[in-house]
Amino acid sequence: MDVIFEISNGIQIPMEVGSFDTVLEMKERIQNLQGFPISRQTLVFNGQVMSDESDTQFYNVFDGSRIQLIIEPEPTAILPPAAPVTTTGSGQLDLMVLLMDGTKVPVEMKIYDKVGELKIELERLHEHIHFDLPSQYFFIHNNNVMDDNRTFHWHHVNDDDTIEIFPGYMTDAPEGS
Repeated sequence: MDVIFEISNGIQIPMEVGSFDTVLEMKERIQNLQGFPISRQTLVFNGQVMSDESDTQFYNVFDGSRIQLIIEPEPTAILPPAAPVTTTGSGQLDLMVLLMDGTKVPVEMKIYDKVGELKIELERLHEHIHFDLPSQYFFIHNNNVMDDNRTFHWHHVNDDDTIEIFPGYMTDAPEGS
């Protein structure tokens, strides 16, 4: 079957995949065709991060499916642990949250807040401002999926950074993998 891998910059990569190809096998083909290292690839289908051990049938991928390909930046682009994170001086971050429709919502968070607290803040703002917020979503910062249980500091989020909302939810690897 033919599927299309879509990168956030608009590039589309058509590829033929088998009904029982694993996610890891698809990543290997992407690496061979495009040169993106497997370790930097995250595949998302129907809002769900795909586990390397699972196959296309597990995710109900069919002919013509579109799979999001998130490429993490080069390791050299990641700040070293000792590098200071830029804030307003009080440990406060002025952030922009980019919604799916292109709307930007300004929020203030603390550098050591967990990312999950941003969801609480967006829910609170949603009651007053009424913007389009998916029922299930996760955050992406600099093409990296953010862990709700980690802090903004851990994710190297700086003052004035933009965090994108991606509809769907995160899953763990299937049992036995």
